[in-house]
Amino acid sequence: MLYLNATDNKLILRFPFRRYYLEETIAPAAEQAYHSGSREEKRTAHVTVRLKNGYGVLEGLFIGEKSITQAILE
Repeated sequence: MLYLNATDNKLILRFPFRRYYLEETIAPAAEQAYHSGSREEKRTAHVTVRLKNGYGVLEGLFIGEKSITQAILE
């Protein structure tokens, strides 16, 4: 869904993705990597999405500028 809030000059995109699945063996480490940053760091997470013929698939998960794999290995 696409929302445009003319009052605040904001464009809001809402996608139907609510979950990102990982192998059970690395999921706890990924969650810990996400939560390990302090609030002052303002660590963000984002995903890359591949779209084709109106369908989307999550391709990658990033914490800050690092892929989830890189974040786990640190």
